[in-house]
Amino acid sequence: MDGNVTVRDLIVGKLYVLLRYSSYEYVPTKGTIGDFLLSNFDSKHEFIANDTIYNYTDPKKIPSTGSVSYRCVPQLQ
Repeated sequence: MDGNVTVRDLIVGKLYVLLRYSSYEYVPTKGTIGDFLLSNFDSKHEFIANDTIYNYTDPKKIPSTGSVSYRCVPQLQ
């Protein structure tokens, strides 16, 4: 199954990181941007916002018997 992610309310020109987690249990619910970037994610996708909305199709498939979670955070500079 394909994973299609839409990220909203971005700041144009800012660098972001979209983090993919194999389970919602690994997604931090609080902390700093640094905490998220050091968390137990499976993969990351960096991008520069060219618009306030960003659409991403994850090249890594989602198992039909499972789920994944994503969190988008600004990249530390």
